Amino acid sequence: MKRLPVLLLLALAAVAQLPTVTSSIFPVSFRDGRWTARNAGRKAITAYLYHVGHKPLQLDSRFVNVAVELRACPPIEPGDTVEIPVKADRTLDGLEILAVVFDDGAVLGSARTVAGDDLVASIFDFRKAEAQEMRGLLSVLDNSDRNSAFTNLLHSLETVPPGTDMASSGRASGASQVRALLEGTTGRSDEDRYQALRSSLAERIAAVERVVIRRTL
Repeated sequence: MKRLPVLLLLALAAVAQLPTVTSSIFPVSFRDGRWTARNAGRKAITAYLYHVGHKPLQLDSRFVNVAVELRACPPIEPGDTVEIPVKADRTLDGLEILAVVFDDGAVLGSARTVAGDDLVASIFDFRKAEAQEMRGLLSVLDNSDRNSAFTNLLHSLETVPPGTDMASSGRASGASQVRALLEGTTGRSDEDRYQALRSSLAERIAAVERVVIRRTL
């Protein structure tokens, strides 16, 4: 395979870093075939939107050049650097960060596809559905007696459909987190397991519900 000249690589990286509204807060860089971004702000970042190729935003089965990366657990703390999950065959297409979402729900930037989809709004749709699903599963736990609590919870988890859009994906994510919390209590007595699961789930719901409301800087 031919190696692209160094000057071309530098030019591509330079194009990707043309000033955007997010450039000073979440600057990107390209090195050794990897795109990374650093949180240069003062607040943790829980989600961001990135765009490759500098063409109009498309998000359909034929062509996708924009993506949402959710990083709520764990968030990207101030000073942290993360690798952006760009497919290997797209690393040289150029990249820019269109929007970032902070841990207080504040949003910097925007992103709307040519079809009119507000991708920032979809992040909050995901989080609302995620919180609602976890709260519903907590209700199942609370409304069951100790003998049937885990059986009822497992049955409810099995009825959650797979995600087909951001909202249903949020439901699936909420269910997945509850399943993981449930598995983490294995080996304890039923009462300890119940209390540990309920406490952990309530904390997780509170954390998600803190960032379901969209705010502007």
